[in-house]
Amino acid sequence: MTLLSTLLAAAGLLFGGSAAAQEPVDRGRETEAGAAAAMLTYAFTGGRWFDGETFVARTLYSVDGRFTDERPETVDETVDLDGLYLVPPFGDAHAHHFDSAAIFDRINADYLREGIFYGVSMTNTIRGKEKVLPRVGRRDTIDVAWADAGIT
Repeated sequence: MTLLSTLLAAAGLLFGGSAAAQEPVDRGRETEAGAAAAMLTYAFTGGRWFDGETFVARTLYSVDGRFTDERPETVDETVDLDGLYLVPPFGDAHAHHFDSAAIFDRINADYLREGIFYGVSMTNTIRGKEKVLPRVGRRDTIDVAWADAGIT
């Protein structure tokens, strides 16, 4: 897991928690590298963080993958954000492609690269959902909620 993905994942937790899959996720599937990155503490200085209304200059710390205003006892690395503006991760609130494992595998990296961490499948098949469900809710994938089928 890169420092940028750690920052983005922590931003998702800070700005609204996890829109985790509707079923429990086995966190034991996380990679050892991802688990090790989560154990490091970071100080993010010089950034302007969106607070829901405006951008606020402040220092935040990432401890165990979560942001906090409180400085931890130990900081493993300081990242100078050099005046960058930070926003929460985005979500795709109306999609129809989260019930195909092949499509999910292709679009997951694109979504994360574009800052989209959450998706909602509006009309999916249950069989398709069951094939995708093991792929979501990890540190290296988006989170998905399914509406299950559609009414016409």
